[in-house]
Amino acid sequence: MMAQEEARHIDMLSEQFKAYQRRGAFDSACFSGKSGGKIASEVFTRALSQKIDAASFEAAAMSMEEATLRLYRDRALKSRDKTEKAVYQGLTEWEALHLEILSKIDQEP
Repeated sequence: MMAQEEARHIDMLSEQFKAYQRRGAFDSACFSGKSGGKIASEVFTRALSQKIDAASFEAAAMSMEEATLRLYRDRALKSRDKTEKAVYQGLTEWEALHLEILSKIDQEP
């Protein structure tokens, strides 16, 4: 389930990248009612890598989702462009959903 969700996430981000490359702006329809390397390096830190080595998969994945959620929330707050802000707000909501799913998986016996 999470793998499919992440694949959808990658597809959406790829489309946003293409839109930005073509027009210099994000696609405003990317979330329509539903919730690059630099970003990955801000999320997948050395500390997170060490947690992955020492913790369960779920705990490591939750740490990654939390870091990504904070990153997107901060970018939404700093953005001046309303479409860019909407993209980051949508991504924030999406990451919150991922975190909720992982939390439920982590609580399973």
